[in-house]
Amino acid sequence: MFHDQDDAIHKVLLNGAFQDGRKLFTSYHTKTKRRNQRKEQFKALYRRLQVKKVIRKNYLYDKTLGRGAVGSVPYGSSAAAASARRKYVKSYEHNNQTISLLTEITFYGCEKQTRSCIGQVHNGRPFYRYLGRNTPPCCMEKLKAVFRHVVDEFENVGIRYWLDNRALRDAIELKALSPDAYEIDLSFNGDDVQR
Repeated sequence: MFHDQDDAIHKVLLNGAFQDGRKLFTSYHTKTKRRNQRKEQFKALYRRLQVKKVIRKNYLYDKTLGRGAVGSVPYGSSAAAASARRKYVKSYEHNNQTISLLTEITFYGCEKQTRSCIGQVHNGRPFYRYLGRNTPPCCMEKLKAVFRHVVDEFENVGIRYWLDNRALRDAIELKALSPDAYEIDLSFNGDDVQR
């Protein structure tokens, strides 16, 4: 019985039992369409919230507890399946065995065609530092990739180099680039240029 309740009004809208109805998204086409639609919705949400990097972690595990499978518990699965998954993972942890961890990293708003997000630098600080933000992760990845490429080329040719200024201090203190790094200063020996 389905009815609407209010202090003064009591009205029966349906006097009968609900039927099971039909399952949604049963065909491959509708599942794919829904999955793509959800991806686009999340992309729009991430851009609106200015999220730049999303890291998803899934464990390799056996969904059916009989056949091998990869992934996470499917959307809408029962609590019993989730409980079975937790028990399965715990059994591996209890037996000191490892389950492979799959990590998927997705960047939003940053592609190869996207121009640098560092923008204007004032008094040695990029504009986003004045807004209380760190260097976007996509720019940090590009900075690291360029740094690795330049260092590889220097080492291939035999040019001696060293880190300068802030990059050197951060590398020593943090053993990584600082989250607000926007440049890496490299110096090299002028006598090695002939190599």
